[in-house]
Amino acid sequence: CYCRSPTGERIFGEQPFLDSSDEVKMTC
Repeated sequence: CYCRSPTGERIFGEQPFLDSSDEVKMTC
């Protein structure tokens, strides 16, 4: 799985990325 940051970067890791509205942007 990876998380997508607001700039569209893929952040690999176990923790989902939370944007400014606390919406989880995770794609598996």
